[in-house]
Amino acid sequence: MTISKTFEAETLLSVRDLRVDVRAKGHTTPILRGVSIDVKPGEALGIVGESGSGKSMTMRAIMRQLPTGMVASGRADFRNQSIFEMDRRRLADFRARRVAMIYQDPRAHINPLWTVGDFLVEAVVATRAMSRRAATARALELLEEVGVQSPARRMSQYPSQLSGGLLQRVMIVAALMPEPELILADEPTTALDVTVQAEVMSIFADMTKTHGVGLVFITHDLDLAAAATDRIAVMYAGRIVEEGPSKRVTEHPRHPYTAALLASRPSAKVRRLPLSIPGVPASAATAGRGCAFADRCGFTIPDCHATDPPLTESGTQQASACIRSHELSLEIEGVSI
Repeated sequence: MTISKTFEAETLLSVRDLRVDVRAKGHTTPILRGVSIDVKPGEALGIVGESGSGKSMTMRAIMRQLPTGMVASGRADFRNQSIFEMDRRRLADFRARRVAMIYQDPRAHINPLWTVGDFLVEAVVATRAMSRRAATARALELLEEVGVQSPARRMSQYPSQLSGGLLQRVMIVAALMPEPELILADEPTTALDVTVQAEVMSIFADMTKTHGVGLVFITHDLDLAAAATDRIAVMYAGRIVEEGPSKRVTEHPRHPYTAALLASRPSAKVRRLPLSIPGVPASAATAGRGCAFADRCGFTIPDCHATDPPLTESGTQQASACIRSHELSLEIEGVSI
């Protein structure tokens, strides 16, 4: 995408060959298998895939919040500084001011005994990012910006007094309070109805364009990602199998898994069943030799079971990890997967 001249064009987040393994009792089990992504200021990247594909684990690895027993390797750089090599002080600053997380269930990540105002103001005051007066003024301004009516009244209310949609807006404001450069949103609209979902996605779009914030948007909904992001990375079994401009990926997929995700969408125009991909999703731990999607794919040839192809770019700024991508013309309507 073309980034506004007011935003720096350098890469905010650069991840290369990110791997996560579980090491226990002398055994190593893979969770992520060489994930690479880039995010620039003012750019939105969607990471899409079924449950267990590694989307959320990628974000946890970047934030250095992996569970005990999991080990990350590869590189994850923020503005050319290695996240994995940050000491405790720099890591705390990175998490508190430079990057923010927005989670799927806002009620699980907000203290029910705090008012909305306390929740929004205390964190930035505690990190000395701004004074209490300045923090309160910024919270009121941001609440109004994301469409919360009567922001002063909402500041005095408790989470239990807010709807799910309003609370998710509060979480977005909390993420914007310290003026982060990057936001990682992990399925933030899953629990919302369609109307509120659209409103929240509009806020994300304004956030990237107006504030120049980089956004990584994790979702299982390919249509939603296409509408809200500039680029899409499709994950399967712990690795990226297709990546490119959102419009290109959804209209001209180059990997059968992407096509299968699109073909499993409900459609008002075309009746098709089932509305899911046949077979059991593979994880990085269960993926054997060859392409992890081969057992569920309708385009498999013998080489697919023997070769796990790298992510290879075509001439359209689109890359896929399929040995047949150059010969497949995948038409979504009526495609046989």
